[in-house]
Amino acid sequence: MAETTTTTPVLDATAHNEEIKRKLESQDAAGHSTALTEADLKNSSDALDKLAESIGKTKEETPPAPVTEVKPEDAAKAAEAAKAAEDAAKQADADLARAEEYFKDAPKLPPNVSPKTNESFRHVKIKAAQEISARESELEKLRKEKSELEEKLKNPVPAELDAEIKDLREWKAKLDVEADPKFKEFEKTINGTREFIYSQLSNHPGVNEKLVEAIKAHGGPDMVKWDKIFEGLKDPTFQRIIESKLADIEMAKFNKAEAVKSAKTNIQQYLGERAKQFENTTKAHTENTQKHLGEYLSKFDWLQEQKAADGADEAKKKAIEEHNTFVTETRKSLMDALNDDTPEMRALMIAGMGKLLYLQRVHPVALAQVKELQGQLKEANDTIAKIKSSSVSRMRESGAPTNATVPVKTDDAKLFNTPATQALDDLMKNMMETKARAAAGT
Repeated sequence: MAETTTTTPVLDATAHNEEIKRKLESQDAAGHSTALTEADLKNSSDALDKLAESIGKTKEETPPAPVTEVKPEDAAKAAEAAKAAEDAAKQADADLARAEEYFKDAPKLPPNVSPKTNESFRHVKIKAAQEISARESELEKLRKEKSELEEKLKNPVPAELDAEIKDLREWKAKLDVEADPKFKEFEKTINGTREFIYSQLSNHPGVNEKLVEAIKAHGGPDMVKWDKIFEGLKDPTFQRIIESKLADIEMAKFNKAEAVKSAKTNIQQYLGERAKQFENTTKAHTENTQKHLGEYLSKFDWLQEQKAADGADEAKKKAIEEHNTFVTETRKSLMDALNDDTPEMRALMIAGMGKLLYLQRVHPVALAQVKELQGQLKEANDTIAKIKSSSVSRMRESGAPTNATVPVKTDDAKLFNTPATQALDDLMKNMMETKARAAAGT
């Protein structure tokens, strides 16, 4: 039986791969082929109908997009975001325009630079313009604050506060009126009249001490009723005296009340008069103090100016000039202290008095020590002078003339064998003999 041979066709690998690629590209997501078959392409009209039918089915199968309801707050936020974006864009344009204005004279980039370099340079100019604008805004703010502060310095106290301070001062001044020493004079008059009435009651034979004490306990004679007292005393003269003095007390009370009322009504005038009175009192006090001070200073010899005598040397003139300068400066300091009534100056003067008392205590002791040391110094100087005078050489005491000649011994044996002390004594003896001969004229 004959064998049958089967031949396997040889496939082109490249064509096979292209076919596989084409089929994969024509498949949908489910792996079904979307390529039209020959039956589908029998004629052009069937193909178009098929295509239209597939498009219609796709539209019917695609569900409509859900309508999302926009909440009011989301809409507001979106509007704000849009507005912010629009403002940012406007601000960017303004910054760019400002940057171009600031750097219009600055060097430009070459025309062939890359867009990225151009954008970076533009960003640098905008950033610099923003910094300059921020500095200018801060500077303008500081200028405005400076102007406001200067205006406040011109009027440091507001008008309403000034008015309130004025009212408070007037109110305080009205309270001080009652304590003014000027109105105490009325009280002195009233108290003196009361003492006179007490004296008249004590001296009256019909009044006992208990009645006087009872009147004082009730506040004084002007605070009690005198009808029964006068009726019991039956003394018309005494009654007229007491009634007249009671009238004086009432008149003094009335005058005081009227003075206080007038001062409170015209408080500004009262304050002015009080200030003037205080000024006059201070001035009188200063003048009296200056008078007494002048009397004290005139007794200080060291505080009087001196005058150089004719023919005085320069050292003496300079010493007198320095003394006069000290006197002038000291007197000026004393006058400044006289016119300075502050607590600090008063404390300084009191401390100076304490220092003066201390110096007065130690000054005599210091003088005694100086005197003792001066005596010791004199004794030491005298002793030194004696020592110097006693140590003068015999050559000087001899008083020999400078041109005197001393005979020289020529005996060599004696010259070399004589001790030095003997030689000096011999020499002195010869000199004394020469001096004696000169004195005798021989």
